[in-house]
Amino acid sequence: MIAPAVFTPLVADDFIISIYSNYVIKEDSWWDVTYGAIAQSLGGTHFTVFNALISGYWLKIWLSISQEFHLNLHYGFWFAKVVVYATWFISLRYFFHKVLQFRVSRIRIDFILILSFATILQIHALWSNDPVTNYVFAGFLPVTFALITLSKYFEYSKNPTLRNMVNVSALSLVSLLFYEINFALVPAFIIVTLLTRRSEEKSNYKITLLRLTPAGFTTIALIFLRTFTGQNAGAYNGTTILFNFDSLKSLIINVCGAIPTSTWFLASKVDGLNISVPLFVSISLILFYLNNAQRALDRKHVTKKSRIKQVDNNVVILISITVWGLGAVAIQSLTPKIQIEVNEIGKVYTSYASSATVTTILLTAFILRKIKTKTNIKYSFILVLAAAQITLNLGLNQKLWEVMNPNVRLINVATTPTDSIRRCEALNDWLNVGFPTYYEVGTVRGLNVYSKAVNNELFCEGLTEK
Repeated sequence: MIAPAVFTPLVADDFIISIYSNYVIKEDSWWDVTYGAIAQSLGGTHFTVFNALISGYWLKIWLSISQEFHLNLHYGFWFAKVVVYATWFISLRYFFHKVLQFRVSRIRIDFILILSFATILQIHALWSNDPVTNYVFAGFLPVTFALITLSKYFEYSKNPTLRNMVNVSALSLVSLLFYEINFALVPAFIIVTLLTRRSEEKSNYKITLLRLTPAGFTTIALIFLRTFTGQNAGAYNGTTILFNFDSLKSLIINVCGAIPTSTWFLASKVDGLNISVPLFVSISLILFYLNNAQRALDRKHVTKKSRIKQVDNNVVILISITVWGLGAVAIQSLTPKIQIEVNEIGKVYTSYASSATVTTILLTAFILRKIKTKTNIKYSFILVLAAAQITLNLGLNQKLWEVMNPNVRLINVATTPTDSIRRCEALNDWLNVGFPTYYEVGTVRGLNVYSKAVNNELFCEGLTEK
């Protein structure tokens, strides 16, 4: 179901980073990579310390393996995306199995969760920034840690001990240092505290203070880091705050972008997009078959433990999850970069990973709450909708490979021992696309480093200083 999002060509920042990193990372020591990642992350833009460290380490490892065994650069990024998506899904499973409570077996929960994600997952790469096919280290990986933090906080709110407070505060700091928009955890913490306090028969101010401590700690950490790093974002305007009408407009567009079918209008404008009706029918039949097979297994594996009575606590949890998702989107919507680039429904930025996660959770919870033994009309509609979205994603994936052929061809000749004529032809075709100068310079430098390792010569004589 996620194959169309995983097996995509390298584009945008993922492409330039994979090539340019040959120039800036491959020959660096582990300490240089560590220092560079931290210095860049705390340079007045946003706090992607752990994000940058993980991606930097992974690039160093993969570039070495790729050069040694002449492996295509795509393979490493596909592997990274599979790992990130798997980790993200595991965090979702933990959230539903350990935090929320439904009178449904785990097998049923897992299937509905996968179905909901297939319905929500939408490719945007042909017309917008897309954390689905790209930027997974800045998209779904930070969301994974935020979701783990929230899950632990929900457990902590039931047992607010000093030890648990330290653990949750540490997790919250790690999430913040993955991506600054994870500061949206703070309002989620506060909502949980207020709603939990209201439902309790006796109010205990010490317990309330303990519950609010992770929120206070994270807020202080943000203020300190902002003061320490400064406010200069350089050429990147994705962290500069700008309050105006466009902020609200951008927020609404970003929220709507996480609704199923929100990309269909923009997808309809893509020339030559192939949507296969037979494929749609086949996927629909497969999903209905899997649903029936899953229900058969479900009846065999339902245990007393899985028949826990649903409690009102689920409402508190889902409200706070929604606040977190809205907060993450709102933080990015306040920046001029997002207000300019995300200007119509269907266009997104990295906060889409947060809003899509929340939508997946809410849709899954809704289905589990309303589900019956037999497949009803509403549930059948979800199955068909998921099949339609998977079919559309497959068409967009195919089109993406066609449109990004210059990128694909350049990577193919770069990672395979070949003659200089073919390399120069591929590079000239790529340069004719018309990328920014810094993009072209960085790519050529990275290609030269890679070519020296693979072919013992420059990638293309005469274009080294392009």
